Parts: sequence; structure tokens; C-alpha cells
Amino acid sequence: MLGLEGQARSELGCDMLEKAMLSYRYFIIIIILDVQGVLNTVSPVPDRKMASGYTIPVFGLGTAAMGDKTYDAVLSALTAGYRMIDTAQAYWHSEESIGRAIRDSGIPREDIFIISKLSPRHFGRDLTSRSVDVSLRKLGTDFIDLFLIHNIHCSDYFQCTPDEPKATWEVAWKAMEELHRQGKLRSLGVSNFYPPLLEKLVAMAEVPVSLVQNWFDPFYRDEATREYCEDHGIVYQGYSTFGTQWMYMRQGQDRNPVFTNPFLLQLSETLDTPAHVANIVLRWALQKGVVVIPRSVNAEHIRNNLKVLDLELSEKTVSGIDNNLASVGIGVNGEPFLDDATWNRIMGNLNAESHDDDLTRLRAATKEQRKEKHSGQTESIDVVNREDETVFIGSDGGRMYALDGVNGHVKWTFTSEEDLGSTAAFSPDQSVLYFGSENSFMYALRVRDGQVVWTVETGPVRSSCVVGWDGTVYVGTLDNQIYAIRPDGMVKWSRDLGGEIWGRPAIGSGGRLVYVGVMAENTDNAFALDSQTGNLVWSFRAGGSNWSSPVLSPDGRCVLFSCRDSHIYTLLTDTGHLVSTFDVGEEHDGIDSTPAVASDGTLFVGTNGGSVLAIDIERGKLKWEKKLRGEILSSPALDNEGNLYIGTSDGQVLKLKQKDGSTVWQVPAGDAVMSSPKLDAHGRVFVGSNSGFVFAINDETGQVIWQVETEGPVVASPLITAHHQYNYTLYRHSGEDTKDEL
Repeated sequence: MLGLEGQARSELGCDMLEKAMLSYRYFIIIIILDVQGVLNTVSPVPDRKMASGYTIPVFGLGTAAMGDKTYDAVLSALTAGYRMIDTAQAYWHSEESIGRAIRDSGIPREDIFIISKLSPRHFGRDLTSRSVDVSLRKLGTDFIDLFLIHNIHCSDYFQCTPDEPKATWEVAWKAMEELHRQGKLRSLGVSNFYPPLLEKLVAMAEVPVSLVQNWFDPFYRDEATREYCEDHGIVYQGYSTFGTQWMYMRQGQDRNPVFTNPFLLQLSETLDTPAHVANIVLRWALQKGVVVIPRSVNAEHIRNNLKVLDLELSEKTVSGIDNNLASVGIGVNGEPFLDDATWNRIMGNLNAESHDDDLTRLRAATKEQRKEKHSGQTESIDVVNREDETVFIGSDGGRMYALDGVNGHVKWTFTSEEDLGSTAAFSPDQSVLYFGSENSFMYALRVRDGQVVWTVETGPVRSSCVVGWDGTVYVGTLDNQIYAIRPDGMVKWSRDLGGEIWGRPAIGSGGRLVYVGVMAENTDNAFALDSQTGNLVWSFRAGGSNWSSPVLSPDGRCVLFSCRDSHIYTLLTDTGHLVSTFDVGEEHDGIDSTPAVASDGTLFVGTNGGSVLAIDIERGKLKWEKKLRGEILSSPALDNEGNLYIGTSDGQVLKLKQKDGSTVWQVPAGDAVMSSPKLDAHGRVFVGSNSGFVFAINDETGQVIWQVETEGPVVASPLITAHHQYNYTLYRHSGEDTKDEL
């Protein structure tokens, strides 16, 4: 052990580590390094001792913004040998996915180091305590190894309401100290804190500050905070070490300046041991005494990042990175000082003004290369006849499937390089299928054989699309844009709405207006746009962001937005005037499920708190509540016989009575069901599951007729060929066009 400790100190080459006690976990990480099955070992992950007396691995997995990919990524990491996982209350669908991955990994809980972070919306003695209990339940553990204050400010990112936070970060820290004394939180720390705040924290803290987690990369080195941590015995941990923070600094910036830096690229090819830029940056950070938590959802990248443990950079190489990638100046509160010259230096645009023509040509060539790269690939097994029932559904394995509705046989598949969480839509004549991908492209495929008609570069798409009476395709993107695309693939218009668009747009007012909600708070987040021009007709500011899709009332006079502030807003379609607001209660923790509205005005919706609600929207009264387990992100489907169908995050598909919510049947789906069920005209219910399966279920008995395994979680909803769709006569659902609009 003494030899290993001396070696680690030499490799990390940092005064901070000279003060730290190093120990090692006694396990060997085994990774398959090539397709021929040759096994190689990776060095054990070193630990650092914190002020609390506990140790923390210097290397782990970050899970920010992974969403429904969290489970697979964490399970891959644990299998590869990771033993530290970083999460937060604000990371959607994260803590519960991590808890499930840990249980399924078979690795003892005590061998895994879990970090989570307190959202500022939970500041307050009781609020903090309750939120920690929720985190413990989701993670499936009775203690958290390290718990941090995530940020002192409430922002759109944390989905705070205007009156949040309810208390100060100081109150939250004191509550965390009490939870530490109760044994629920072993070590305490903060994130996004800089020296002025740290001085105040250290002065008031009764439980020592164990760790600070801040943004750290080659261009943002946070030297003042690191020096403060070294002087006060606090471990420093960096997030966004690969430089992804820069991609959010200015609109339209989609290039990572770290991965594309010429010096680092050249260095990756000239080292004695060739290494990817990612490994070089991670090793550089480790040798500066920074604990790292690289984020990836790609199993190969997750394994590759571990190779940093067997890499050593010379002092000359470290100083070369320091000198060639100079850090920006940083204010006392962590803000980077960015003028145009500094920005161009970071982005590699030193001579941008004198090379405008070259840049234009380069961008055009890059765009064509991207279009060719993302054109996708079709594998045709059988043709789709419109007279036969076919189910179209995408998976997060990057494939769109055309499945025989009767037996589940695959007719054709189309493969893109990224997740297909976008539910597809037909052209008016049912000959073309439209959908988007997270690879930033919209696709039009021939229904008959899956061949590409056109592709359009947009931005990352998780929103489902809707088609207007003239064949225009409307879709939202995760970079805040809504697009109107003509049937020939030409963009009619696009508009920046200031927030990510996850829900499907709705078309109303005789096809004249397009309604859409966005993930934004403290600004307008519900919009009506002119369908032909994209001009703003009206906007509305709901108290919470919109993840679900807008829904039209049965008479088409109102549009309803269900929001993460646990309110349902009813607005006039033509003017946006507020008709009513219904509060389902903060205990439901918001609404991400898109409602279904019956002809009598009853609205059915699932909540993030795990309930299905039946609401008389016109009278503002709750008819009934059905409490289930886990979040409900699936949207209900109604039939004409008084039933509704919905999925739950604990892996169930249920048929409930509309009149009272009583259960008719429930079917286990193996994993969370975020997909929304769809009924056909022949007594079948189709739905996808995060288990990767698509199910066909008998709507009377709940018996599974067939199930087909895809190559990834299925969060999109099925689309059924027109002649076989269920004839919904009682309601209008999630903004789908009515006959008069088509």
C-alpha cells in the first residue's frame, strides 16, 4: 500500500493531494477492451479523505440531464467498475433510476459512494428534511454518502415557483447538519459556491465542509476556489470537465471547445501512449488534485473514461496544456469574464474576421457532411400495405419500427444515431411518416418501405410532431425552436420560444393557430402562433414550466396547459385570456402527463406524485383520485365505454373506470411506462416500456397478445395506420387535429 500511495502522489503531482490521505478500494475493474474478448485490468480507483473522516473516490459518473437514460448508464458504469455516482434532486428521473440500477447491479450498497444535491426550492428546515427523505426513498437507501447544496439561486433549471426558495441557504445548511447527526447524510458540502460564500459557510458550519463541486475545465480553472479549498482542507470536485458549459454560453454555439481544441487533438496523437482528448483532460484534472465525475450515456465511452487511471502526463505536458489553453478570468461569484477576444480564443476563432468566406464554406461543408452522416439506414423486411394494421414506434436505441399490429412481426426498421423519443405522425394522405431524433434531424420516410423522403436539420427533437390541414409539419426542439416544415422538406418558418419544447404542439382555431408550451419559468411559457407565418398571436406566463402537451377542450374554444407548478390553466384559444386555474396540490409535485378531456368536460391526467385525477374543469372540482406508485408521465387514453388506459413509472399498464378510477386490470411491463397507450379498432392496446418492449394487450382481458423487444427504452407512443385507429368520438386528445382541421 505504501508503494501505491507514493505512486498516486507522484501521478497527481499536486500540493492538495500531499495534504490528503489516500487509500484504495480493494477491487479490480475488468473491462472488455476489444471484440476478440481479450481482458485487461484497470488500476484501482484511489480515494481521498474528507474533513468528515469518510473517503471519496477521485473518479465517478456524473448523471446530469440523462433523463430516461440514467438507469442504463449507471448500470453500465457500475458493471465497468465505477463506485461513485453523482446525482441531484433537480435531475429528472435520476435518483429513482440510480437506486434501481444499484439494486440490479448486485453490488453491496456500502461499496458505492452516492452524491446528491439539495434543490434550492427545498430550502427550509422542514422542506429540506422532507426532500432528503424523498431522495432516500428514491435511491433505496437509508443514508447518502455526500449531500450538497446545489445552488443558492432558484432558476428555471430548478423549476422554482415565483415564491421559492422559502428560506435561505443558511437555514438549509443547518437542516442538513441535523440530518447528518441523525445519520441520514454522512458528509456535507456545496456546489456553485465561491470564496466569499465559502468564507461565510466555513465560519458558521458546525459540521465541517467536506467538498465543493464547481465548474472546472481547461478554460475555466476556478483557481481561487481551489486555493481556498486547499487551505481549508476541503476536497474540490469538478463538473463539466469536458467543457460542455461553454456550449450554453451563447446562442447558436454547438461546438465543444475542449474536444475540438487543436492543441489537445495534436497531443492525443503524439503522446507515447495515444489517448483520446477526454482521457487527457481527465488525467490533467486529476493531476491538479480535482475529483472528476465525467458524464456519458454511451457504454463504450463510460468504459473508455476509466483508462485515465492508467495514464500519466509528464510535467511538461501538464504545463503545455496550462499555457496553450489559458483560463478565463473569473469574478468573485464565479462569473467568467468574456469579451469577444476571449470568446474567440476559447472557440479557436482568433482570425474569424479575416476568414469569413472560409468559415462560410466550412460551415456549408460541415452541414452537408452532417446531413449525409445522419441520413439514417433502412432495413426492409416486408412492405406496409395501408389496408393492413401496422404500428409505428421509435425507441431510444435509435430505431423506428414498423410492426404488424396482429402479430408484432417487424416489417421494416429505420436507424438513426440517437434516441427516437418523438411520436410519429402521418402526412394527410397517410403515405409519409414524420418524426424527429435527438441527432437534431427531422425525418420523412415512406410508410410503405421506410425509405427516406427527406431530412431537415433542426435541433435535438424529443417533441412529437403534428401535421396541419395543408400538410405542414410542426415540431419543437430542445434548443427552444418550433419549426413549420412544408411537405417537400423546406422550412416554412421557425421561432425561438425561449425554452426547451418537449410536448407536441396542438392545432386549433380551424387550423389557424398552433399552440405550444415550453420549459421556462419566470417568463412567458405558453404560446399561440400563426400557423402560416409563425407570428406571435398571444403568450401566457404559467406559474411552472410546460413539459406536457397542450390540449383543446371538446368545443375547441379553450386550450389547457398542465404545468410543473401543479396547476392546470384554461385559456381562450383565440385571445389567450385566462378562463380558470385548477390547483391539484403541491403534494402532486407537478404534472408531466398530457391530459385527455371527455365530452362532458372531465379531464383525466396523471401527476408526478403518482396519482390519476378526474377533474371537472368547468366547475373546478376534483371528482376522484386514484393513488398509484411512482411518477405518472404516460398520458391517458379514453375509450367510448367509460374506461381509461395509462402507464406508470413502476412498470404497470392499467385500465381504469372513468367514473371512479377503479382498476379493471393491470399488466406488468418490466420497467417504467412513459409511453402513452393507443387503442386500435380491434380490441388491442399498444404501448411501449423502458424495458425496451412494445406490447399489444387485449383491451378486455388485459392479456398480452404479443411483445417485441427493441434496442432501447421505448418512451414514444405508438402510431397506428389510419384504417385501424380507434374511433374516438367522445374527446379530443393532446392537440390532435380534428376532421375539420384536416
